[in-house]
Amino acid sequence: MTFFKGAIAGPDRNRGLLYKKLEAGPAVRRQGMGKKISVLPNNVSITILDPCRELIIILWRYNRVYLPRSWQLFLCNVFTGGPTMNTGLSLVEFLLSMTIASILVLALLTINSLGAKTCLEARDSWYCMQSLRNTIMQLDTDLMQCGYLLPPDLRIVPGSDRLFIAGTAVTQAHSGLILPKKSPPPFFSVVRSVNDYSIILDTVDIDGSTSPDFWAGMGIISESGGFAIAQTYSRGSISIPLTGRAALSPGQRVVPAIHYELRTDGLYRNSQLIAEAIRAFDTAEDGNAVRISLEAGYHEISKKITYLYTLR
Repeated sequence: MTFFKGAIAGPDRNRGLLYKKLEAGPAVRRQGMGKKISVLPNNVSITILDPCRELIIILWRYNRVYLPRSWQLFLCNVFTGGPTMNTGLSLVEFLLSMTIASILVLALLTINSLGAKTCLEARDSWYCMQSLRNTIMQLDTDLMQCGYLLPPDLRIVPGSDRLFIAGTAVTQAHSGLILPKKSPPPFFSVVRSVNDYSIILDTVDIDGSTSPDFWAGMGIISESGGFAIAQTYSRGSISIPLTGRAALSPGQRVVPAIHYELRTDGLYRNSQLIAEAIRAFDTAEDGNAVRISLEAGYHEISKKITYLYTLR
């Protein structure tokens, strides 16, 4: 077996190291205090000095790598016939190791818990903000067309947990109120008779477009306030059932309205859920404006917003 040139190292007053050259040889041999070991593969030659007192140098193709003290003792014991392992851990060492491991595991679990909590809070906050955003955009769209072609004194009826905005929602079956060529605005219906929970109108096509302007789930605004149309209403009929007692009088004007209502599972628009996270919905009329207060909540996260919309 062929060895590279080795070296032993010791204290040096100039560079901290003192090198004593060892020539390669075919077998293990001593030179001074050094012993050359030829047991590692890949042309690795180890030079071991006096055990436990000198440094050990591994020569790998002329590159010197210094071993830690524990490796020094292990290699020295292997090649000098000494003990190759300790007898075991003491109780103090075992308890100390377990304590350190427990602290590390606890720290990792805490970091993971904080990360998961932050992620959930961000998700819930985004959910609340999205509900508020959808509600505000829909309200702005409806308020922008509030009272279009309708009497100005029947534009809006605010209240706690509900809001009536005069007008019709644009859907696939209804394109909204249109301005006819014959009869000028404002448009409205007149109450002919009143029952306990229903009213009878003179017409349900207030703009003369041959398309009924009232349907189930919508609201109506009259001089007595706002009312919601029941789901049992058959579109096109002049007899309109209401969800509550019909506190109207014959001869009063009635216009269709978009109906917002807060229920236990969210905010509804014309009996259709638009925002699940809305927990509070309050409206009030302030001169020529309407004040709207919204609160969205999900789990432990809550977001509030209040804004004033000026009616035109």
